[in-house]
Amino acid sequence: MPSDKSIAIRVNKFPIVYSPGETITGEAVVDLDEAATCRGISLRFKGRSKVHWSETRGTGKNRRTVYYRAEENYFGTEVYVVGSSHGEIELVGGQHIFPFTFTLPMNIPNSFEHKYGDVVYNIKAVMDIAWALDPECYLPFTVYSPLDITQIPSHIIEDEVHAEYCCCILPCLGQGFMEARIHIPKSTYEIGDELDVIIEIIASSRSVDIQAIRLRLKQQLEFHAESRTKSQVEVLQSTEKHGPFPTHTPIKLGLQVPSILHSGFQYCNLIDIKYLACIRFVVSDCHCDTKSELPITIGSRLGAIQEDSASFVPPTAPVATPTSSFPTAPGMNSPGIKPNFDTASYNPVPAIGFQIPSPSAPADPASLPPPPSYESVMAQDEKK
Repeated sequence: MPSDKSIAIRVNKFPIVYSPGETITGEAVVDLDEAATCRGISLRFKGRSKVHWSETRGTGKNRRTVYYRAEENYFGTEVYVVGSSHGEIELVGGQHIFPFTFTLPMNIPNSFEHKYGDVVYNIKAVMDIAWALDPECYLPFTVYSPLDITQIPSHIIEDEVHAEYCCCILPCLGQGFMEARIHIPKSTYEIGDELDVIIEIIASSRSVDIQAIRLRLKQQLEFHAESRTKSQVEVLQSTEKHGPFPTHTPIKLGLQVPSILHSGFQYCNLIDIKYLACIRFVVSDCHCDTKSELPITIGSRLGAIQEDSASFVPPTAPVATPTSSFPTAPGMNSPGIKPNFDTASYNPVPAIGFQIPSPSAPADPASLPPPPSYESVMAQDEKK
């Protein structure tokens, strides 16, 4: 049997992407088939990061699984836009609209999702009913917090590789050496830049045949919990050139920086993102390859940050659909959220800042934006 009470959240922006310090403007919408009594309507704004993984230790009967978890909160503001956690008010049947604004803090990290951790932001609206299930809904939103590489000094990266080789099976055969110089013109990049690497073979013995030189852009994710770090490395881009390679001749390799998260993952202490330019010398016979991994920084230039934010499309929707849960804890007023009306003077008569339509003329449901799918709502429920 469908509920006679529902609550939803609407915001005036789509895609729902915000920058640190930006103001969220929206409204909580309550639809009632008939008059209802409740403590009030509360809104909660939350931002947090969480990491979690498990490791297996020991063998046989001593084998055990150790779990690592950590959580970091960036803000958690709850306020009643009408009513309070004590007392009761009566809402007449029809649609009630409660406008709100909320200003995000400045130093908060980028939204992020991974199997070992995430950074999520959402708005929760609750119709607080005493001793009953509370109609509620969640609206996730994305925060885009770019790294401004104009504030990071760029420098030339240079490295020299010295390798000696021998045959693992017959050490007396196949011995040799190789020396090479690596030059990268700069250390900071933005999305779409060319990562150029210049390599020069200084010297090599005749027994060492350099068959290929590979350039790879690697992403190294680090998750921190309980003095433990979980690392995961992924190759994002790759290119290579095949030999033979003459000595003292520049060899140029290049690839384009793809659309990826920025380095460092600023303002988050649980997750770190690093990027490496990996140069590998593929050597013939039974010799082991030689490689050099050099750190680089990826971010945005100040003029491109606004364009990046506009093109960042999150998997969210402008309207959140209702779910049900047990009564929530009392709210807490905060200067971060500003209702556009006087909550102390609320009564069933329409007042400035919100409106209550007549029960005989309810709002047209077709005029509301479509709600997200059941799967997307359940996925957000799991993140709470």
